[in-house]
Amino acid sequence: MMGGDVSIGVTPATVTIAVSGSHSSNITSVSLIKNGASLQEWTPAAMTMNDTVQDTASTGDFYRLVVQTENDGYAFSNPIWIIK
Repeated sequence: MMGGDVSIGVTPATVTIAVSGSHSSNITSVSLIKNGASLQEWTPAAMTMNDTVQDTASTGDFYRLVVQTENDGYAFSNPIWIIK
């Protein structure tokens, strides 16, 4: 998730969010955040992670990711905003 806007036309709408990534050390946790609250969490304990999530989104909602690695590194995505 590199940040940006997603137009959904009709709100609310079901959206499918693809979550994937890799790192040179194990990924210990991935959190999908919606509007500032945790929507889904994973503990892959692997160097790669791939999954999808379906959610009901409305105009103004936003999603972002927080990733932690075994060496206490963090990565944060820019928000993806839902627009009409």
